[in-house]
Amino acid sequence: MDVPDRSRPLAGLVSQDAEALFLRMLASGHAPADTRAPAAAELLDLGLAVYSSSGATLRPVDQAAALRLLLERRQHELLEQQRRVLDGWTRLTSLLPRDLGGRVCEGVVPLESFDEVAARTAELYPSAKQHVRGTETGDGPGIINEVRGQARAARFRIIYPVTCVATPAGARIIEDSAASGRQVRLRRDIPMKMLHVDDEVALISGARSTGYLVQTPSIVSVLAEWFDLMWADAATIAPGGGDEPALTPAQRTVLRLMFAGDDAAIARKLALSTTTVRRHVKAIYQVLGVNSRFAAGVAAAKRGWI
Repeated sequence: MDVPDRSRPLAGLVSQDAEALFLRMLASGHAPADTRAPAAAELLDLGLAVYSSSGATLRPVDQAAALRLLLERRQHELLEQQRRVLDGWTRLTSLLPRDLGGRVCEGVVPLESFDEVAARTAELYPSAKQHVRGTETGDGPGIINEVRGQARAARFRIIYPVTCVATPAGARIIEDSAASGRQVRLRRDIPMKMLHVDDEVALISGARSTGYLVQTPSIVSVLAEWFDLMWADAATIAPGGGDEPALTPAQRTVLRLMFAGDDAAIARKLALSTTTVRRHVKAIYQVLGVNSRFAAGVAAAKRGWI
């Protein structure tokens, strides 16, 4: 793992010009207040620089405050993405019929058993010509992996529950999916199983192994939008980031304090040695697969740890 460059606290978090200006201000304590310069405007907009009392120069905030501000901004973005996913799901459930009672509605056919769901899946899966979206929940039999063949020309994107990686069978399913050319991602909460084919038809199924075959254009469209929001959401991760390794209680305490001060400040607050704090921070980086405080904050926010 790369060692973080402590001389570049904002590397990769702001533009290169804004980073260079921030570093110059850290070295000299100030810079001309030229708000026409994009770099200065960027730092002001992000709250990483403030005007001096005279208004003639800019001063940087300290590094801990800068990281905290950037993390809070990223957390706000993550929450907004989650809200959009939830709104998509709410729209979808408002469109689906609440109780079909075995009847066929226009464009929506109820499927009363898993055998019926599997049979419809076997028809749809190999028929894909362009694009397949799929989700699995881990509850009951899966629908995506019941069918072995696939249309090679189609683009396949599948979201599996993150718990799949914890079992040999689940890990093998994910590996097989990736090996067969599907794009695979993982997510903690997936409300239903879905097979969505060529933006024309979708099959959805819940935990009770019943489901719906949906051909109503408005519902098919909302299902596609809902899936695409989940796919792009920061809480949907690539395989390898979903093992959910645990932090110790001491590491979790350090994690919560990492964005309010440096290692020495955390050591004073917890009555620990700086060496011990650094060891905890290094372990946190390894668990989260990151190499900076900001990246640790984003990764921890994804997992709901902070």
